[in-house]
Amino acid sequence: MIAPKIQILTWINYLSVILLVFVFDSCSGNKSGKMKDLESIRSKSPYHHHSDSITPENNIDTLLPNYNQDSVELGIIAIEIDTNKYFLNQFAFKKALQLNLTDSKSHFYHHRFWQMNVDSNVVKNNFYNWFDREFCQRNLDIKMYSRFNLTSSNLLFFCTNQSIHVIESTDKINPMKWIQYIMRTEKNVTFSYICHQTKNRPALWYAYHKNKLILIPA
Repeated sequence: MIAPKIQILTWINYLSVILLVFVFDSCSGNKSGKMKDLESIRSKSPYHHHSDSITPENNIDTLLPNYNQDSVELGIIAIEIDTNKYFLNQFAFKKALQLNLTDSKSHFYHHRFWQMNVDSNVVKNNFYNWFDREFCQRNLDIKMYSRFNLTSSNLLFFCTNQSIHVIESTDKINPMKWIQYIMRTEKNVTFSYICHQTKNRPALWYAYHKNKLILIPA
């Protein structure tokens, strides 16, 4: 009965040697090969950081007509690209604009815009995250639709089914002109949230229906 036991042990040792050779060969091959690019194995989540804050085709020459077209008529005469990074830049977007604008009356506007190649629910979630970071974390009493003074300047922001726009200025902002701008530069747009704050006054929230702004009760 001893011989079969010896044969079994010999067979087990033989298999162990084969396994060790296989493992060693695999490790040696991996070391000698080219290291994998980490980006190639990372999750392709829609929330990865986007490296460009403005798409190349949106140069200044092509942007001016958008602000000055019929029914918009913002009278913009000078545009400078804002190279700062903003919170919404970390989410995936189809197109983005971050610009400093000057009109013919020397009024200054800061326009930030993100158009996202995702469904409207994702755009809303991005908007909620932005609103919470910008305002709620500084004042826990601030909620959606609440009438608070959100900033020291004139402020207007929109959340549509496909984009988020933020406009700030030391001068008055005309919401209807910016609504026309959005409707003429985006296709099949619907407005989810509109908030307008005149300097030193509480922010007011609106719905847009039949070409009119409708004040939402506090």
